[in-house]
Amino acid sequence: MGNRNSTHVAKENKNAAEDTPAENNSGVFLTQDFQSDIIQAFQSKTLQQQFQKLQTNILTSYNESISEDELRREKLQRDLIKWRDENTHVHKQLNERMDDIRAKFSDMEVSLRYDLGKIEEKKNIAPKFETDGKTCLNERVELTNCYKEVDDLLKCDGFIEGFERCIKKTVMST
Repeated sequence: MGNRNSTHVAKENKNAAEDTPAENNSGVFLTQDFQSDIIQAFQSKTLQQQFQKLQTNILTSYNESISEDELRREKLQRDLIKWRDENTHVHKQLNERMDDIRAKFSDMEVSLRYDLGKIEEKKNIAPKFETDGKTCLNERVELTNCYKEVDDLLKCDGFIEGFERCIKKTVMST
């Protein structure tokens, strides 16, 4: 800071006292402390400006990310509401179809029972099982014991097959 000679004189007069200007030269002379203060103030001001720019960039970036997050949340909320509406609609359609199928099944069951009753009356083919309650008694006892004794019901498959054979034999013989 100062004229051209101030830095030149300061270099030439290294042995002279720092606080006193050179005697032969004219111009504005700054003391070393004052020069340090000016440099420090300038650097401090530059750092502050850079720091303020950095803070502004950070805040801007943060605000942008918050607004983007809010937009994403709103979109997800809209998508969720849309999905729930579609899900409710699909469930309503499925429930209606299930009710229709159940109604048709019940109607068919009643119709089939009625028709079977009529056929049995007409042909008189209804099977008559007059048993004393001891039909396939051994097979029933073995199957029951197996169910009580084992944890894995698949081990009782042989007893089930024997019980089924006995029942088929009894039904076919009557």
